[in-house]
This record gives sequence, C-alpha cells and structure tokens, in this order.
Amino acid sequence: MNTISAKASHIVSNISKSQAESLFDISKQQSAMQTNSATGLNKKSGSIEVQAVKPLYSYPLKHYLSKDRGIDLDIADQYVKEVTCLLRKSNKTLFAIGFASGDTFAIRNKHFKGFAGVGVDISIFQKQTQKVLLFEGFIDFLSYLTAKKIKESPFTAVVLNSSVMLERFIDFVNQNTNVKEIDYFRDRDELN
Repeated sequence: MNTISAKASHIVSNISKSQAESLFDISKQQSAMQTNSATGLNKKSGSIEVQAVKPLYSYPLKHYLSKDRGIDLDIADQYVKEVTCLLRKSNKTLFAIGFASGDTFAIRNKHFKGFAGVGVDISIFQKQTQKVLLFEGFIDFLSYLTAKKIKESPFTAVVLNSSVMLERFIDFVNQNTNVKEIDYFRDRDELN
C-alpha cells in the first residue's frame, strides 16, 4: 500500500487485501483525478451553474429514482433536492437530482452524472460510531437505506461523491480516532 496511516490500513481488515489496496492506493486515485474530466473535479471553475434548488417534484426525476434505480422516495426526499442548472457552454438548462456535496451538489438524472459548480467535498453523516459506512456515490447510499428499509444509517456514513475524493476520506478517518471498522460500498464502473 502507498502512503496511508497504519490506523486506516488496519481498519479495513474486513475487506479483501486487493480491495484494501485498491481503496487506499492514492496513486490510482491521483491518476484518475488527472484523467477524469467527466466529474469536473479537476477544473478550476464550474461549467455547470446552480440556478435553483427546491424539493424533489419533477415526475421524470422521481421516476428515475423510484423505477429505474429502485430508491424509496420517502427516503430520497430527506437527502436530495431538485436542482435546476445552467450548462454554461451551451446555455441550456439541466434538471437533476441534487445531493449536497461540500459547497455544491452532486447532480444526476437519467442521462447525466456530474457536479454543479465548484467546492465539491465528501458528505458526512456523523454518528460518532466506531464503524463507518463508506459509499462511493449518493445513489449507493440511498440504495443501502432503501434495501435496509431505514431512513438513516445507524452508523457514521460517508459519501465520497466521486472516487477521486478518497484522500479526503482518509483525512476524515485520521481525524476521527474512534473509527475502527469501514464497510465500503462502491460502484461497479470501470474505475472500480
């Protein structure tokens, strides 16, 4: 494993060695950050501007969450908003599901996945537990809650919002001395 605290590498003992090495291999994450322009994380200015934020209302967005993704809308309503964005290059409007991510939103609809604006960060639902549930994206988090039929996690939950934010999660673990165990729920995409 690359540079990682002994504590952080010890607490991943409940996942396989190859998963742990992949999770904490910062060189892979840095490489992904340099080449991953889809997330917008490596840009200095946002090409998508948030225009309006309101409770989730749009039928196509609700349908995408409930029918296409299998998410319970009562659970989703607690965590997501309907976000109207301006795509600066094309001057077009985008309607998306928004999940708070630092100073902005991770946004998603049936045809788009990305970030609005700048100031992206991990999302932390702090419970001060020894066990942390780590999710790559907010759909993973909402899927977990839906599958468990619960409205909030019984443990501290962290949503990376992008795998390139892993270093930020490592900082979180190092700052929270009570963390002893991590359960990692990741996407099944080409990076993972």
